[in-house]
Amino acid sequence: MKIKPARTVPGVVKRAFDAFRANDPIGVAEAHEIDAQFATHLDPAIATALKIETIKGPVRADCAIGILRFYAYQLSHFKVDDTEIVSATERSKGIDVVSRWSVRSLETGEIYEGFNKNRWLLDRSGRRLIAGEGYCGLLPARSPLITD
Repeated sequence: MKIKPARTVPGVVKRAFDAFRANDPIGVAEAHEIDAQFATHLDPAIATALKIETIKGPVRADCAIGILRFYAYQLSHFKVDDTEIVSATERSKGIDVVSRWSVRSLETGEIYEGFNKNRWLLDRSGRRLIAGEGYCGLLPARSPLITD
């Protein structure tokens, strides 16, 4: 049986993910145009678990500097252990991406796993992100299959 290969993820999206994995908010912001629009909705459980309760409701940024500030704030509370693109679907002028991640709280050392569902629009050249919208959710803690 032949398996259809997954669509190649644009380089700018890969760079943004690599920067996030490297805990580099500047690298994430550099993937965006200076006047990029960004909105993300956080699962309230994430804010509570990672002690970032000051983030209420959707996060919106109207420029790369705002995006930088958002990621710098987040990454001051946790260290990214891993992130992986699970699926990528080409859309008109952009791409929908589902990813999973694991982070370690800098305060408690606890490890949390979650997912993102993002839709990004790329500039005409395909080298910069001009808009993004997403949802960031926390996965439930794993439970053991066998108990004593």
